[in-house]
Amino acid sequence: MAEVKAEACCLPCKDAKTRDWSAWNDLQPPIPDYCHVVGEVCVANPGVDPMLTTTASQPINPNILALELYLCQRPGTWPQVMVWKPVRYEKKIDVPYETVEIWCGGDKLTTIDVIDVHAPASS
Repeated sequence: MAEVKAEACCLPCKDAKTRDWSAWNDLQPPIPDYCHVVGEVCVANPGVDPMLTTTASQPINPNILALELYLCQRPGTWPQVMVWKPVRYEKKIDVPYETVEIWCGGDKLTTIDVIDVHAPASS
């Protein structure tokens, strides 16, 4: 298996393969409430860590959360083998989101419907 020595840097995520996205608003006590987003990204080697951050400009609709995907190469020597890596984002919220959009540069990779998680009803 070939190995490549890598410097720390951000890699382009254009045409990134992703899967298994889920998003939910955790509205259970105690406060504060949180929005959670999880998924998986196929990366070029085990030293690449996917990361989600809010986009520079959020949509006008406050019910949509737009996240930017980054692929961050850790320094070192890594085998050149494609691997699926988990990615996660959490944010304290005042108002629940309905939709999450995952972006790479100017390209939308996917849209996720957000579910609300409430505390079980007491009997």
